[in-house]
Amino acid sequence: MNDTGPTTRTLRTGLKALVKERALIALLLSAGIIIALGMARYDWVERVGVAPEAFWTMKVGWRGEADIVVAGDSRVLCAVSPAAMAEVLPGRRILNYAFLGTGCEPTYLSAARSVLSPDSDRPTIVLGVSPRSLTKGATRQKWFAPVYDQHVLKRWLSRHTGGVMYFFRAMTYAELLTTLGAAEPKAGRCFQDFHPDGWEATIIEPAHRGALEEYRTKFDPDQEGPVDPDIIDGFLEIVRRWRADGIAVYAFRPPSCLEMVAMEDAISGFDEASFVRQFEAAGGVWLDVDQGAYSSYDGSHLDLNSAPQFSKDLAHLIKKGTEH
Repeated sequence: MNDTGPTTRTLRTGLKALVKERALIALLLSAGIIIALGMARYDWVERVGVAPEAFWTMKVGWRGEADIVVAGDSRVLCAVSPAAMAEVLPGRRILNYAFLGTGCEPTYLSAARSVLSPDSDRPTIVLGVSPRSLTKGATRQKWFAPVYDQHVLKRWLSRHTGGVMYFFRAMTYAELLTTLGAAEPKAGRCFQDFHPDGWEATIIEPAHRGALEEYRTKFDPDQEGPVDPDIIDGFLEIVRRWRADGIAVYAFRPPSCLEMVAMEDAISGFDEASFVRQFEAAGGVWLDVDQGAYSSYDGSHLDLNSAPQFSKDLAHLIKKGTEH
């Protein structure tokens, strides 16, 4: 027969209260440790501005908002400041719709067009075309597609709670060791400022040419592959359709460094002169960019000190092209 007397009931009640108290203490202690680690965590990259999660979600959510849409891969992402362009092209709404590792592929190009305002008196798309953006590897859209295809709820959460999600992101083993003082921090620093107009202003100090080594095998068949003629044909067909719809289309080769240009020309299969002829025949305007005039933090991407000047130079080229 179970003892259900007052003493047993009191013990059970006390035990339940003790368990709840211990559970609450453990929960609060765990939360405190997580928050403390989050605040003290070592991160070689310092990020400011729009939270990264919210930044990408913000960009894929743009619809009908711009007079000028600048599209392309990470070189365009880091090189083009719409605010700097607007100093030369006042009154034009300009957005940077570039993404990491993006290729000149129909889904992405269609998304870029959707950012144009339907009431713009001169809708314009400016395309940064790097050799890599014309490879099969780049057109797999490893960075753009996952964000663009997000469920609407996840996209909303990323947009409105991106800062919290970024703070509580998983800590890598290397970050944990460095945070706890068991490993030496990485030399130098990386700074990124994510702007509401889509520009990712970045600098790495000290600057290096590490991307050159990476790109030596980038165009191998078992990696991104060489420039693909079928991708170029599809790209040109889209340009022709845009021109038929009254959209002004400009393109340029995003600046990197002279060593990168020479290497890409030698191994990527990109024939710039031939591409420019075909692009202009499709109705586009090619913008000649000085590849050696700007500073790069890794041999591939412009740093945040050079990007505003390049953006103004790009805007001047567009303005000049518009006048002719």
